[in-house]
Amino acid sequence: MDKIGGTIVTVDIGTSSITIIISKVNKFNKIEVVHVDNKSIEQLKNGEIEEPYKIADVIKNMFKEIEEKTGITVKSAYLNLPNQHVVIEETTAQIGIDTKFKTVQEYDIDKLFNNIKNAQTHNHLKVVDIFPLEYYDDKDEILQSPFHANTTKLTLKAQVVLAKTPYLEKVEAIMQYSKIKIDGFILQSYSNAKLVLNPTQMEQGTLLIDVGGSTTDISVYYKNRLIYIDSLDVGGYNVTSDLSIVLDTSIEEAEKLKKQYALCMRQYIENNIDVNIIDSTKQMQTIKTSNVVEIIQARCEETLEIINERLEQIDIKDYINEVVLIGQGFNSLNKIENLVKYKLDKKVLIFDFKQANIIKPVHTTAYSMQEYVLYNNKNINNQLSVVEESQEVRKPEVFSKIFERLKDFLYT
Repeated sequence: MDKIGGTIVTVDIGTSSITIIISKVNKFNKIEVVHVDNKSIEQLKNGEIEEPYKIADVIKNMFKEIEEKTGITVKSAYLNLPNQHVVIEETTAQIGIDTKFKTVQEYDIDKLFNNIKNAQTHNHLKVVDIFPLEYYDDKDEILQSPFHANTTKLTLKAQVVLAKTPYLEKVEAIMQYSKIKIDGFILQSYSNAKLVLNPTQMEQGTLLIDVGGSTTDISVYYKNRLIYIDSLDVGGYNVTSDLSIVLDTSIEEAEKLKKQYALCMRQYIENNIDVNIIDSTKQMQTIKTSNVVEIIQARCEETLEIINERLEQIDIKDYINEVVLIGQGFNSLNKIENLVKYKLDKKVLIFDFKQANIIKPVHTTAYSMQEYVLYNNKNINNQLSVVEESQEVRKPEVFSKIFERLKDFLYT
């Protein structure tokens, strides 16, 4: 499908904020971001949408503001899909090739994907994506590319992404209220991996840890395929909550402490100074920097220990060559890579969002979804988004005043 000149709209409903990115596909088949917006929301408890109408209001207003600022009326968009609402299964499908052409045509590939999609009949689960693993010809030999292959039958081994329908129904209701059609759901761990990991990392074995506000998504890639996904009900907000509870102070005060003393290993404290904080009774109390760091370290260690236990339980830790950290939950903490290396005993890298031309870390998932749609050639999550563009864009008031003054200066 030729996507040049088209528009892609992605919406990332995170546990603490919503990000929307609108982009155009330029003549070089690259993404050119037209607009980015991010709005904070109330923390989603354990990643669950308990009050969808509140999120719906935020999204509706965001799209309204986008239309006012850019003249773009969004009609459809792609939505992110967190790990906790997903089941991955492997399956195989096979079709005969029309002897009229004797080679595999594009509609044959579409037929394979449709056969896989229609064959899934799970209760409370819906097919939202398909990851092709290998194509085989009539001699059961792997095809590097199925297109125009000379074979009498074509076999596809694939992974099927099944989303839990209760979550989908909530998101669909949110977008219906916002009058936005859903182009598709994209597994955020997979799109993030495609953006963050290079082919060597996908092949040799990498654990991707995405720590958000109240959830942590983990996924393992080996031999260029997703071999494990999981989700923990813990994130950066839990660190703030721990500080608030242990130090008997407000959430706001705890968040300031986390940002000011953003260190997760006690041995790296250089100056263990006194810190004055306001407790829950509005009284001043004095603590040490080490008190803050020890609380942060305890939460980070516990999270990493849970991840390590789960990897060992299913015996896949040996497949992991390195760990890559993304997300804002832990990445803002100094020495987090040292702690991860100590706890998981693996080489650790922190994803540099700037290298991917991403403005802020919070935009990473929405941007990775853009890339996924652009380079995806399957018949699922492949179409462009629908928008209407107005030639008249409302200018911000301050610029309007400047423009009027310039006109007065030039024409008087």
